[in-house]
Amino acid sequence: MSASNRVRRFPIWPWLGPVSVVALIGVYFVVRYEGRWSDHDSAALTEAIRVFVHEGRLVPDNGELYASGFTYQAVSTYILLLTGLDVVMLQQLL
Repeated sequence: MSASNRVRRFPIWPWLGPVSVVALIGVYFVVRYEGRWSDHDSAALTEAIRVFVHEGRLVPDNGELYASGFTYQAVSTYILLLTGLDVVMLQQLL
């Protein structure tokens, strides 16, 4: 058999680590939020973004404060201002 006809086979075991980590992260989010993560979290984030946009501050006087940080709201507000989208459309696209 000539060198050009040989099929090079790569071991599969180096991929097991990254694939296992991704699978575990997926299982974690399904189990933690009982499969309803996106519904609840998206609704809370949508409201937090709306308050962020209207108040123009990290910590609003009125409205719900999202307890898990403010980076998503800040980046979303920036994208909203750049694109002219509304909050609901941005959430659906993301």
